[in-house]
Amino acid sequence: MSVIGQEVGHVGWAFRTTTGDRWEFGGTEFSADNNWIRTGSWQNVLSSFKSPPTSVKGHYTEYRCLDWPKAWMDPVAAAREAKEGQARNYDLLIDNCLTRSVAIFNGYGLSLASGETEYPSTYFRNLPRATEGVNAPTKWGPVVAL
Repeated sequence: MSVIGQEVGHVGWAFRTTTGDRWEFGGTEFSADNNWIRTGSWQNVLSSFKSPPTSVKGHYTEYRCLDWPKAWMDPVAAAREAKEGQARNYDLLIDNCLTRSVAIFNGYGLSLASGETEYPSTYFRNLPRATEGVNAPTKWGPVVAL
């Protein structure tokens, strides 16, 4: 996505719902008709972001992971936040793909900054990397192409 020639990026979200290979994932796509939430395996996550179930295609190109301890997971709160976000009207400045993704992850148990003042691509790329001396479990993995 670009705004006045500036590449701002686009983000979706995924979180593990159990200790097994069960995930909830989705995206905020500029309008209520294109928002989506799915559940499935990690392979379903990857294939859905490669080819989203909406009319908006091609802006999910890479991902990063964070191995979050089971004891700290709250998939029920994250799922609730996802559903509540999808019910709201999209607002490019204050209620968008990044702010909703951050709210979902924070519901899950993370403690991320709101993202309201950053472009999604900048926020995504600036998450603490495992090589930056950040204490586990807040070490995000490398950026991986879809």
